[in-house]
Amino acid sequence: MGTKVESWLTREGLALIAGWRRQGDGINDIAEKIGIGQEKLLEWRKEHEDIERALTIDRETANFMVEDALFQKSLAGDAKAYEFWLKHRMPEKWGKQSVTEGNEGGRADYFDLAQMINNPVARGGCGAHPAMTMGDTYDKK
Repeated sequence: MGTKVESWLTREGLALIAGWRRQGDGINDIAEKIGIGQEKLLEWRKEHEDIERALTIDRETANFMVEDALFQKSLAGDAKAYEFWLKHRMPEKWGKQSVTEGNEGGRADYFDLAQMINNPVARGGCGAHPAMTMGDTYDKK
């Protein structure tokens, strides 16, 4: 793409910079990939808001943003988001196949996650609202 800032202010250039940053590359790594020094990239960052934005979201921040979006979808009752969250955050408990302790011969039991997701009482909810549990009161104000 070249070492002139204009070539990096394009949609493609900014996508590359943002992608490198999200995958964990540091400022020095990105400057090297562009073919410029770290100081030059820091100048570009100060002078161009688009480059500043592209460099702002690092790997950890991106992971937390995706995690938060997935969590919000699960709170909204998105069954696929529930399933994804539980299977990936707690695979020992919610994986597709789990072996029930004490089961003769270690036979695998399949837990019907969709049934639990669609049945708030089965997951400990009261049925009035997904976030409510037995004993909570529902106050219509």
